Amino acid sequence: MPPRSSSANPRQVQVHTTTASTSQTNFLVDNGTTHHITNDLANLALHHPYTGPDSLFMGNGSSLNISHSGTLLLNDLSRSHTLCVPSMQQKICYVSQLTKQTNSTVVLLSNSFYVKNL
Repeated sequence: MPPRSSSANPRQVQVHTTTASTSQTNFLVDNGTTHHITNDLANLALHHPYTGPDSLFMGNGSSLNISHSGTLLLNDLSRSHTLCVPSMQQKICYVSQLTKQTNSTVVLLSNSFYVKNL
């Protein structure tokens, strides 16, 4: 499934982040993005080259190329429709999609988060 395009530009995927993480092994929890995003192809259990016309549109107006799409393995969760963007500085977990697909809630702590079943 190709990424959804933003309404401002039908060829760009949107991501909005407001915080940063210093560790590349952690995912930034974000509710303003359109997809789960990783910068490491090794995070995708199943993947294929992305050949669509879209790019990842950043809040500052820049865009990043999408190299692959596939299924993300995040601890014991498997999330499809994940984008691999090698030049992305952060890995992003799309919290709204995660909670809807798993019937769960995300609990935010000062330095981490966890997913809790409802």
